[in-house]
Amino acid sequence: MGNIYGNSSFKNGLFFLFSTAVLSACVTSASLDKGPGALLSKGLVAGELGRGLDPQSKRKAIDAEITALSNSATGMETKWQGQKNTSGIVIPGQPFEVSGKICRRYSHEILVNGQSQSDEATACKNEDGVWEPLQ
Repeated sequence: MGNIYGNSSFKNGLFFLFSTAVLSACVTSASLDKGPGALLSKGLVAGELGRGLDPQSKRKAIDAEITALSNSATGMETKWQGQKNTSGIVIPGQPFEVSGKICRRYSHEILVNGQSQSDEATACKNEDGVWEPLQ
């Protein structure tokens, strides 16, 4: 019986698993700077409201904002659960139009280690379909 480490398909499988893990870590760490949440990552979660959130929890908070703005009915809660005792609720307002763009006001409450903070903002969907906070 041969050594499993000498098996070519075993080595290839290990290489694949290792490289997949390394690459997925790279994608996760860069995900706040690119994609549908890139502009919202500079909104409420980037400021005082997001202080104390780890990067993975920030990603979940931004994803919840995108989901609420894109898919939720007015007043419907979109909840998220992060790591290290973090969670939040995003509640979108009624859609309205500004200069041909669909906009929505929304509130975001974040709970970190039992401490609650909330804030409100307005975001508009740009030509690429990406939600962009109004400054």
